[in-house]
Amino acid sequence: MWRRRAMWADEVTIERGRGKRRKWIFRYLKEKWNKDCIEPNTRVGERKVSQMMTRFFHGQRHDLFLSIFPDPSSTGGGVTGKSIIDVYNHYDFRELGEEEVFLIIDNAKTYLPFMRWLRKHRITLFEILLYSLDLIPIENIWFLIKDKLSK
Repeated sequence: MWRRRAMWADEVTIERGRGKRRKWIFRYLKEKWNKDCIEPNTRVGERKVSQMMTRFFHGQRHDLFLSIFPDPSSTGGGVTGKSIIDVYNHYDFRELGEEEVFLIIDNAKTYLPFMRWLRKHRITLFEILLYSLDLIPIENIWFLIKDKLSK
């Protein structure tokens, strides 16, 4: 069955001050500025501290959670397909021990050069819709990861 040989991959940007679950605090008006009643948050227009991450897993044996660094040669200085390829170049997919591996990713635009790279490395690609919560299990995990990292 192809699912046993499937490897799931996705990217996410984690920003400081974002992704936390909202907490309800009940207090008296005079307690409004108490430290335990205040949650830090970024202001509109304020430069946010963020890090792009990628995660992929294959079965229950292989799971990687890696940082993606901006591409200095890009016009905006952000993350590009080249940045993603640089991360995956450090991982040997043959370690999985499978003759054929199916990589399941969404159709994000940063993936175009990455898709060519995958084909060059003879990795079969399954493309699915962006933000397909029912098809990509990782999409369901990002919220939990962001919540843990924000603490």
